[in-house]
Amino acid sequence: MFEQAVQEGMEAISLAARQAVSGPNLIWTYYIVCASYSSWQPGEAEEVALAAISRCKDHLDPRFVLVIVYHRLRRWDDLERQRANFPDPRRHGEAP
Repeated sequence: MFEQAVQEGMEAISLAARQAVSGPNLIWTYYIVCASYSSWQPGEAEEVALAAISRCKDHLDPRFVLVIVYHRLRRWDDLERQRANFPDPRRHGEAP
């Protein structure tokens, strides 16, 4: 099941890149892919989560996945950096 979510999600991300499409559905797709990867391919989960953050820096879900991945891999410095950079949820969705 996770493999199919990853395959479909990566295809959607690739298609969106080729067509210069963005928006909340694309950000959600990044999250679904990185969350699906997190249980069996943490390195891939990290890569997709970082790509999602680069597209939408205040999106909380990929940062949450990174915290899980870094904890699983015992990458404590990376985990702490993500925790320190976690957006304030009281501001979520507001303009900077």
